[in-house]
Parts: sequence; structure tokens; C-alpha cells
Amino acid sequence: MKNKTSNLAKFASNANQNPTKRAIKIIACIALSALFASVASAYYIGGMYVTLVDCSWGQYGYEYGNIGTYKDSSGKFYQVFFGSNYCQY
Repeated sequence: MKNKTSNLAKFASNANQNPTKRAIKIIACIALSALFASVASAYYIGGMYVTLVDCSWGQYGYEYGNIGTYKDSSGKFYQVFFGSNYCQY
């Protein structure tokens, strides 16, 4: 039991030694997570990345199927017909 207590004390003292490095690591992890999440949810239309706003079943011309509504960074909306396939992220 003595070893476990001393190891726990060492861990606690190391965690409080340099809070700046710990904060930098946490911020870097959050930033990388946000970057990968935004890229993973992007779809490419006409040379621009767009994000999925809505995927609904409806009529597109004379066809029925899934219609994806996408929005680019400038606020312009695009619609893509996917038929029986679900809209791509």
C-alpha cells in the first residue's frame, strides 16, 4: 500500500509542476479535434467545401429520392440528388 500511495503522490506533484505545458497540450488537442471534425463533415462541390444542412426525401425533377442541401462558406446553398443513397457528409 505504501508504494501505491507514494506513486499517487508523485503523479499529483508532477501534474501541478508545470500547468503551462499541460494547458498547451489540452489546447492543442482541442484544436486538432476541431480541425479533423470540420474536415470530416465537409463535402466538395464545384471546387468549394460545403457542409450538409439537410438531407430529406423528396421530388427532384421527375425523380424521387434523397436530396442533400449544402451550404458553402459564403452562404450559398446547393442541392444534390442522391436517389436511394443517403446524402454524403
